[in-house]
Amino acid sequence: MLHSLHVHEFAVIEDAEMLLAPSLTVLTGETGAGKSVLIGALQLLLGDRASSDQVRSGAARASIEATLSIPPDHPARAILDERGIPLEEDMLIIRREVGREGRSRAFMNDTAVTVAVLREVGQELIDLHGQHEHQSLLRPSNHLLLLDAFAGLDSERERYAVLLGEFHAVQGQLDALRRRESELEDRRELHEFQLNEIDAVDPQEDEEEALGREVQILDGAEKIMGDLSHFVSSLSVGDAPLVDQLQQHRENLEALSRIDDSLDDTTKLVEEALLSLTESIHTAQRYLDGFEYDQERLATARDRLTALIQLAKKYGGSYQAMLTRREELRDALREQSRQGEETAALNKRAGELRDQITEKALILHEQRMSVVEDLQKKVEAELEHLAMPGALFEIAVELREDREGLIELPDSIHCEAGPNGIDRVEFRLRTNPGSSVLPLQKVASGGEMSRIMLALKSVFGKASHILTLVFDEIDSGIGGATANRVGDRLERLAAERQVVVITHLPQIARRGGHHLLVEKSVEQGVTRARIHHLEGEERTRALAVLMSGEAESETVLEHARKLLRDSERVDNSS
Repeated sequence: MLHSLHVHEFAVIEDAEMLLAPSLTVLTGETGAGKSVLIGALQLLLGDRASSDQVRSGAARASIEATLSIPPDHPARAILDERGIPLEEDMLIIRREVGREGRSRAFMNDTAVTVAVLREVGQELIDLHGQHEHQSLLRPSNHLLLLDAFAGLDSERERYAVLLGEFHAVQGQLDALRRRESELEDRRELHEFQLNEIDAVDPQEDEEEALGREVQILDGAEKIMGDLSHFVSSLSVGDAPLVDQLQQHRENLEALSRIDDSLDDTTKLVEEALLSLTESIHTAQRYLDGFEYDQERLATARDRLTALIQLAKKYGGSYQAMLTRREELRDALREQSRQGEETAALNKRAGELRDQITEKALILHEQRMSVVEDLQKKVEAELEHLAMPGALFEIAVELREDREGLIELPDSIHCEAGPNGIDRVEFRLRTNPGSSVLPLQKVASGGEMSRIMLALKSVFGKASHILTLVFDEIDSGIGGATANRVGDRLERLAAERQVVVITHLPQIARRGGHHLLVEKSVEQGVTRARIHHLEGEERTRALAVLMSGEAESETVLEHARKLLRDSERVDNSS
């Protein structure tokens, strides 16, 4: 809701603040008093183009500031969150400044924003009727959403959107898998060749080291046999083997130690040496007894070792790197196999989602079509009530046909799966019998357009999330009973939305719960516009001016008082 609009040094307004009611606020004033300036200021806040001639003569810059409150569940909040614009107690302050040179700056809660952001947020919050730029009902992109709101299809459409989002996510996964599969397929032949080459040799963990040791031993077999045999024989065989000599020395030392026990340690050392020498002879003999020299095994081991060394050089430079490469190749080929299974599962899920999306899209289409006739009649009845007899309102629901479309209908028509279904919706209107039915945005502007918007808003009621409606020129070309009907509709609409209306008709002005008067004066050759909040007798006099052009006649004043009393009675009865 718009709480206030503060205009400073803008056009003919030096400084003025407009406070608005949560229901119906009426603005009155003589032609040229500055009412249109206020609309222009509001348009500037909503993203209209700025120019230097908007700055009041003699001022360095103009500024316009609006204070609004935004409910927690309002769509504008998502835009603000995305732009990093915080709200304090649900309040948003929009400010725009225009310099003398025509350059402008815009801020939301003191955060600098672009004009595009002003438009994006503004069109979610305020509708200006009477100027095409800010009329949400003129945007075909909103027509489908309004039709769904009228038909109570918001939840159904959201479920469709969730399914479509999941489908696109699955398609994204499939695309990524296909790209990966393509990459792997391009290298599959090479991977298979390399793995086959490694597997043909079939290297084992630590095999290279073991083979190297085996080749080294077999290659030195003659020396090992000869040297060990000489070692054993020289120590234990012959006329006076070293073992026997050492044994004799041990026995002699034992005898001496019985004479002098200080030789016990020496005796023990010789005894230990004898034991170690004897064990070494036995160990060497066991090795000789178990040693088998196989010339063929040596050749086989040498060839195997050569093959492993060559394989390691080819695949990584080291034996361990070659083993790692083998596992990488196996993983790559296993991944390709797994991806085939994953692709099949995702394709199955995509098919299921396509069926569900098709079903939801058809439900949405059928339910939209089911309410079209009723909605058309309701809008036409409102238009007739607002002095537009013979007006024809048409809701065109067209299929988004596409030969390559995701959704196939029972009659083999393919349709694009749009973000809101398979339908394009457009409101069309014929204002007079015999004229053409045209898209709503091409219908005449001014008061007629404002009444059209009022009729649509009256029918859609709470279907729109727009918080504030501003009607300009809504009373153009009407009077009498029609003016009363327009006033009645505005008052009803203001029970659900904040409504601001600029009017020259007392039948409409009397309906306002808040009445603002815009006055223009010339002081020292400078034109100034001011805004007054009217109550009591001041409001009576303002209505009298609207009725007769002057407020001096007691008859006119009494008539104005009666109008106000009648409005109060209607309000109290409702």
